[in-house]
Amino acid sequence: MAWSERFLPVRTSSLELDEPVRPTAKATEAQLRSYALNASEIYRRLAAGESSERLESLRSTGTTAQERALGETYYRMFSDAGGEHRIEADFVDGRLVVQRGRHRVDAAQRAAVPFFPVHVRAQDETTMAALSARVERDASLTSPAIVDYHRQHQSQSRDGAIRTTEKAERETMSFGAEGYSRRKSPEFEPRPQRSEPVAPDPAREQTQRQLGRHAIAGASRSADDARQERLNRALGSAAVEGARDQSRDRDRR
Repeated sequence: MAWSERFLPVRTSSLELDEPVRPTAKATEAQLRSYALNASEIYRRLAAGESSERLESLRSTGTTAQERALGETYYRMFSDAGGEHRIEADFVDGRLVVQRGRHRVDAAQRAAVPFFPVHVRAQDETTMAALSARVERDASLTSPAIVDYHRQHQSQSRDGAIRTTEKAERETMSFGAEGYSRRKSPEFEPRPQRSEPVAPDPAREQTQRQLGRHAIAGASRSADDARQERLNRALGSAAVEGARDQSRDRDRR
């Protein structure tokens, strides 16, 4: 059964990280905190009636660095076009576990940002429907407008599917407000192909066995020759010593 996906305003404190978040070279603490606070500001503006088109346009038309950063945040975390940078979580065993955007979620939790835009995946439509109702009910107590926004923007990523662990490529990004750089993650570099197994060759195997037997026999003969040489030396030494003893006996007489 195919997993079900929805774009939801999730309470940040309900998102779980499956392992400790370590510092990343992709963004500074200040940049991560800026993204988290900008998401909260975007929700505030949406609730006040500002259009999504206006928010996204700030990316290029903003008159201040803060406005352009706000537009960049909207582009990456809210719009369809920024799908590869979105926040993603899987609902498994009653837990919402973050699969993408862990550093931004961690920054949002530390900054006490109440809600975050998350692309949620559940194992079936029934589970997703129950989860969506609960999440939307929670968000609507703060702002019904953000629930309406998410319902109107049930977005798809540019490749038409949520990221999975089987996807062949990943891209990392720079969180600078003026743009981002793209590079392949080393984790997903192509691995060397395995060589094909060689078919058995009876003739070659027989030759190898014969060579092995000859080598063992040669080593055995070498060992026997060495032992015989040591024995001959010992016998020779004993004979010489015996002759010396006889000569000494004759001299005493």
